[in-house]
Amino acid sequence: MPHPVYPFKALLRSLRAQAGLSVLGAAEATEYWNYERWESGQTRVTARNVGAIAAAFGVTDELWLLLYAWLADRYVPTRGQGSVDLQHANIIKALRQLPADVVDLGPNKDLVIEPGRHLDLALLCVLGRYWTRQRVVLPPTRREALPRPAPGQSPLAAAYGGVVLDMFNLVARTIFSLTREADCAEELCSLTLNLSPMLTSPSALHRLAAEFEPPMADDLHQAARATARFRVELARLLEASTGVPPTDDDLGQLAIDLFAMRMDRVSQVIEAAHQRGGVPDPDPEPMIDLTMISTHMKERLDEEIRQQFVEQIPHLDPVDLLDAISAIHAN
Repeated sequence: MPHPVYPFKALLRSLRAQAGLSVLGAAEATEYWNYERWESGQTRVTARNVGAIAAAFGVTDELWLLLYAWLADRYVPTRGQGSVDLQHANIIKALRQLPADVVDLGPNKDLVIEPGRHLDLALLCVLGRYWTRQRVVLPPTRREALPRPAPGQSPLAAAYGGVVLDMFNLVARTIFSLTREADCAEELCSLTLNLSPMLTSPSALHRLAAEFEPPMADDLHQAARATARFRVELARLLEASTGVPPTDDDLGQLAIDLFAMRMDRVSQVIEAAHQRGGVPDPDPEPMIDLTMISTHMKERLDEEIRQQFVEQIPHLDPVDLLDAISAIHAN
């Protein structure tokens, strides 16, 4: 069954109503004086206008969902048309014109080295929802009536909030496949590299745990405690190499070097410590605990994804079902 797609013009109308703007007010806020043509469908919203619409209607925090909504309505074909392979849909020009705003992670900014863009999240959602047989194929889909938001829910979340689950499942499947491939060292290193700042900020893991229910939350709290002990080991090594207590930036850089397997940099630190009087005896327990917790969490996530797969079997297309079974057997 095709995923729902809603007319972008209807979403504009709902967002304008949520913002309390008249048509004239929306025209002034977006600086597009023929705004009514967007809502009537006489004129299609271009990629260059999406950022102005987000700002005018106060949905910059949900820009990624607005971008997904625009991409879906623009590129998913309607009933009676043929399927579209996104690789051949001439999407590159549009991507260059869409807003490149960075996601504001707030207190969780230390979870990653470089926060992604809203556009990156939107594209991940497209991949998560339409990726099949190593291609992104958009099937013909009838445009549906926009769902009514629940109290306190935004029109964007009501329409496309469920797509985030497809994105998370895609990321999880990618991680699992990477960890099982013998020739994936570079990709896996890049993936892990962006998470390495957590080694110097165990509190980030505690905050992340607050977003989950037990037992996943318990695993994350354990990982935070083991990470704090691992941080102590890194600090001891750095202090032995320089003679002064390391800064958080120093710890973060060494963590990145370790996870990126830049052993020349790590070797320099060890050699400097040796020249100053010796390398401190390492405590292996934090790394052992982190490895065990990581394995446990991956097994739990794997089981959750498999359970979702079982629950979705009645709703899957037979071809997609065979693809999914093959993927599970391969992994």
